[in-house]
Amino acid sequence: HKCHRLALASLVPPEWTVLHLMWSDHQSLCTLSHVEAQERFFADRDFFLARKAAEERSRLEDRARVAKDSGGPRRRRPDSAGPRSWRHSAVTAADAAAAGQVDDDEVVEAMTAASAAAAASGLPLLVWADLAASEWEDRLRDGNAYRILLPWDTELLWYPRFLDEGDALGLEQSISD
Repeated sequence: HKCHRLALASLVPPEWTVLHLMWSDHQSLCTLSHVEAQERFFADRDFFLARKAAEERSRLEDRARVAKDSGGPRRRRPDSAGPRSWRHSAVTAADAAAAGQVDDDEVVEAMTAASAAAAASGLPLLVWADLAASEWEDRLRDGNAYRILLPWDTELLWYPRFLDEGDALGLEQSISD
């Protein structure tokens, strides 16, 4: 919500002419007077702030509706997550392995998936609709692992410290090379 160049240009003496270079499309530049640039900035800022406020109102209304329909706020996902759930896939693969319907590599993969599913189910659950934007920023930067339930029936496993610092720097160097 800040434009530092616009603020600095507002400080120049009034007898100076300030022109702003702006992209009119992906290939062309145009010039705007300082007044035009300010008007455009304020209009864009007001538009996005209004959209943000409308989205927050909509999220609060959705939460209230869900709480009313379910008898309280939604705090955890039901265990019957449906066929697209990572938990369901791990269980199905493990059952197939136990029945001898898969080869050894698939058995190892199924066991790994089941182990990961068990570990992930113990993570704290964050529900997209239940947290404000500022809370998301705090949670995703606190260094903790989470299981995140997104609105389109998708779970995201968040592991911010998956690699230690040395491995992460090594991986970054390998990618850069």
